[in-house]
Amino acid sequence: MRKQAAFVLAAWSCLICAPAFTQQAQNVIYVRGTSQTVREGATGVVDKATPSELRFKSGSGEFSIPYAGITSFRYHEEAQFHLGVLPAIAVGLVTYWAKRHFVTITWNGENGVPEVATFEAPKSVMQGLVELMRARAGKACKPAQRGQIPATCGTQSFE
Repeated sequence: MRKQAAFVLAAWSCLICAPAFTQQAQNVIYVRGTSQTVREGATGVVDKATPSELRFKSGSGEFSIPYAGITSFRYHEEAQFHLGVLPAIAVGLVTYWAKRHFVTITWNGENGVPEVATFEAPKSVMQGLVELMRARAGKACKPAQRGQIPATCGTQSFE
C-alpha cells in the first residue's frame, strides 16, 4: 500500500513539474526598433537555431538579424520602478530592487541601411543571448580600427 502511494505521489509530482522542464523557448519583448513588420511591445520568441541569423517571431510578424551584419550590441538594465529617495530606501529595506533587462542590437540591413532592435527579457535569457552574440557576431566585439567609432560589445556584467 505504501509503495503504491509513493508511486502515485511521484507520478503526480512529475506530471505537475513537467511543463517547467519542457519549456524551451522563453518569451522576449520587442521594445522598439526599425522593424516595419513587428509592432513595438510585441511578445515573441527569439529563434537561435539558425547559425547565420537570429530570428524574432511574434504574432504580429517576424524579422531576422544576420550575424554577419551585426555592428554592435549592448546589454543594459534599468530599475523597474522609479521612486523618490525615501520610498526607495523603504523598498530597499524590505525587498529586492526589481530591474528590467535589455539588449540593443545594431546591424546593417539590406543595401547597408542601419537597423536597430531592443529586446527585453529575464536576466537568464539575456545572458544566453549576449553569449550567443559574442560567439556568432565576432566582428562586433573586435576593437575598432583607427579613426572608427568603437563597437559596443555587451560590456556590462551580469552581477
